Amino acid sequence: MTGTATLPVDPVAAFAAGHAAKVPVLIGTNQDEFTMFTALRYLRLAGP
Repeated sequence: MTGTATLPVDPVAAFAAGHAAKVPVLIGTNQDEFTMFTALRYLRLAGP
């Protein structure tokens, strides 16, 4: 819901109008983030 103090303008409209900050953006997901730690633990328990 736009037009509130938290979100005064629609983000897509603000970006299209050129009112977005010119900063690098990192887009991604962390859906499988913990998989790496599980694999490392398994490999450590299995030994060399």
